[in-house]
Order: sequence, then C-alpha cells, then structure tokens
Amino acid sequence: MSRRSVRGLAVSAAFVSSAVAFLWARAAAQDSARRAVVGVIEQMFAALARGDTAAMRATFHPAARIVQTGSRDGAPFNRVNALDDFLRSIGGAAPRKLEEKIFDPAVEISDNLAAAWSRYEFYVDGTMSHCGVDSYQVVNTTDGWKILHIVDTQRRPCK
Repeated sequence: MSRRSVRGLAVSAAFVSSAVAFLWARAAAQDSARRAVVGVIEQMFAALARGDTAAMRATFHPAARIVQTGSRDGAPFNRVNALDDFLRSIGGAAPRKLEEKIFDPAVEISDNLAAAWSRYEFYVDGTMSHCGVDSYQVVNTTDGWKILHIVDTQRRPCK
C-alpha cells in the first residue's frame, strides 16, 4: 500500500471519528437537556404534592400561563390562568393533598425551547379527580429551564 493510500485512510478514519464524536456529544447534550426539562416539570409536581407554592413558583417563568381544557355538559371549556391566580388556587386547596402523576413524557428540544407532552392523573386526598394530557412549553433562561405554559385536558371519568 502506498504512503498516499495510507494517508488517505488515516484522513478518512479521522473524519469518521470526528463525525462520530460530534454526533455522540450532540446526543449527550440533548439527553442532558431532556433530563433537565423533565426535571423541572417533576420539581413542580413534587412541590404541588407538598403544597409548597413558593417552590412551585421557582419552576415557572414569571409570565407563565396555565390553561385547562375539557368538556362540561357536552360543551368545550377553556380556562386561562395567570401564574399568580393558579398558585393562589393551589394554596387555597389546603389542607387537601393535591398530587399529579405524569407518565412517559415525550420531549422535543430546539435551542432554548422545549415542548413536552405526557399523560397524567390528578389526585385529591389520594382519590383520582381527573386525568388527561399535559402539554408544556419550557424555555431555557439564565436561571435554567422554566415552565412558560401548561395546557391540560381534564377528563372525567378516567378510563
């Protein structure tokens, strides 16, 4: 094999190694970001379960909105809540214990925007109240990932 062929193989191997390293690093960064996005959502629900509205507030962007959707008496409804109103309603639920469990969150990330989607079940004092799907818009800030919007469906009864 000539020196030129050996040099060509070495350059090709270096290129392939660099490409694999780049793709691995990118996948690792995406996985890390995905864990951070799911983590901030889980932190918010852990604070909900404790009734800790201050800790909940820390997971949200200051301009956050929470939207509930569903059907009541066969008609669609949509309720848009500012963050302060939402947290006040959570605080006003005491001493009842509120808990939301999410399942298999799917996350898509591009730059500083993440969209997450998951099924959920909502419990009041250990009894299922309703269930549905949550859709989250999460933004990366200088303080980390923060929840900007939550839109959920509310089904009763749950199947």
